Amino acid sequence: IFSIFYGMLHKLCSDDIPHELRGAMRLIRDDCSDASLTNARLAYECNISEVYFRKLFTKHFGTSPKQFIIDLRIQRAKQMLGEGSLSIFVISEKCGFSNPYHFCRLFKQRVGITPSEYRKANLIYEIWYGVFFSTRLKKSCTKVRDFYFLPLTSSLLPQMAGFFGQ
Repeated sequence: IFSIFYGMLHKLCSDDIPHELRGAMRLIRDDCSDASLTNARLAYECNISEVYFRKLFTKHFGTSPKQFIIDLRIQRAKQMLGEGSLSIFVISEKCGFSNPYHFCRLFKQRVGITPSEYRKANLIYEIWYGVFFSTRLKKSCTKVRDFYFLPLTSSLLPQMAGFFGQ
């Protein structure tokens, strides 16, 4: 997942991008989650017409600016879904989709499964054994016998580090 996401970001930073597109690429790289990111705004950033911008972008990247941004947002959403700590509503908002229904529809269209199904299939777990160390964290876990399956999320890492005295 990360390699695809970072591969797309690398395209945005590549030196072989035509100079006419560099302003738009900078804006996409820095603010792809902005729901108001349109072809008109990107073309304005490049000081070229919208029609010429779309043509040049499609020629260089092999896809339209809109589709490229959607793909970038979907990759970012996949990353966030794998981490498991945010709701689908929040993920859709953070990735720049106008509403969660639109996000879910596009996600299923592009990925083939719903965001919830993707999360269940790709959630990263950390396995713990023995006595549990936090009531708050225990609510986030699945227990099977003496093993705890903890969704590995960035919000839980500081608490886990504190438990081990790191």
